[in-house]
Amino acid sequence: MGWTARKHYSSRYKNSRPFEYRKSSAESVRRARPSFIPLIVEPVETGKRIIRIKNHKIAVPKEWKVLNLIDRIKNMFENNILTDSESITIHLGELGTVPLPSNTLGDLYHEHHDEDMFLYVHYQVQDFSG
Repeated sequence: MGWTARKHYSSRYKNSRPFEYRKSSAESVRRARPSFIPLIVEPVETGKRIIRIKNHKIAVPKEWKVLNLIDRIKNMFENNILTDSESITIHLGELGTVPLPSNTLGDLYHEHHDEDMFLYVHYQVQDFSG
């Protein structure tokens, strides 16, 4: 389902809110929209270029592929600020598992969601110019 980075990824959202609040929030998303999964989407804080998004708590359909999520994150950037040579990569959870583009988010959620019922997604801007 992907490979794991050697780095530990920390979540601002997780570190700033109590467990019961986070779990209750994720469970309310699951009850209201059973075919969706709750995500926390945050930038990798050690990246060379950090682009923040306004709404880091989102819900997406279980059947979405990783590529759908990457497109959604790109669309959340204000003013479409990625250059032609930039793209984003995503990492899951605290271990930073890098998923395959063909994985469904439902499968990844089942395998990697946190005990608070959120799937934590960290994105990083990568420059692929020569």
